[in-house]
Amino acid sequence: MAAEYALKQIEFYFSVENLCGDLFLRSYMDCEGFIPIAFVANFPGVVMLGATYDDILEGIRSSEILEMDEINETMRLKNGWDLWLLPNSSGSLGVPRYIKLEEIDEVGISEENEISECKYNKA
Repeated sequence: MAAEYALKQIEFYFSVENLCGDLFLRSYMDCEGFIPIAFVANFPGVVMLGATYDDILEGIRSSEILEMDEINETMRLKNGWDLWLLPNSSGSLGVPRYIKLEEIDEVGISEENEISECKYNKA
């Protein structure tokens, strides 16, 4: 039951009603609209519901409005995520892509290489 409530709370955070005024959440969206699940799972409104991290992951997998990047443990809206990206100081949208270090090691990207490039680039 706690997991269901936690998912509903997280889905509310990604609703039009909330995103219209939630510049804090939007400021953490990367250039592909993803936000770390652990970041949102630690919001007080989610923590107080008592769902485990694994339950939250399972809930996001079953969500009709959210999608998950399993490798990087990030999530975003399935549709319309690009509407909510905020401009950054380099003139593009969103923060650099969230990539777990294990993935970087697997694809052989060295620490010296730039890893912030996005597949999505709004012109």
